[in-house]
Amino acid sequence: MRSPTRGKYRGLGEGAATREGAARQLTSTAAALRWLRQAVLDTATRLRDTGRVQEALHVIDLLALAPGDDPHVVRARKLKGDLCALRKEEISSYVSRSCYEAGV
Repeated sequence: MRSPTRGKYRGLGEGAATREGAARQLTSTAAALRWLRQAVLDTATRLRDTGRVQEALHVIDLLALAPGDDPHVVRARKLKGDLCALRKEEISSYVSRSCYEAGV
C-alpha cells in the first residue's frame, strides 16, 4: 500500500516522500541558501578590497535587491551603500556621481 503522504511532498526530490524526508531536504536547501548568500557577500568584499568596486557593485546587487529583511540581505544593502560611496569618488562624470550618491 502506498503511503498516504507520498503525494504531498512530490517535487521535492529523492528522499522527500515522507514529512521527515521533506524536512531534511528543506533544511539542507536553507543551509545551501545561507552559504550562497554569504559567498556573494564575501566575493563583493574581496572585489572591493582589491579595488574592483564596480565589479563588486554588480555582484552585491544579486543580494541587495532581494526583498525582505534577511540578515544577509540587510548586510548586502549596507555594503552596496559603502560601494556606491567609493565608486562616486572614483568617477568624474557628474551624472554618474549623482547616481552613485543616490545609491542606484
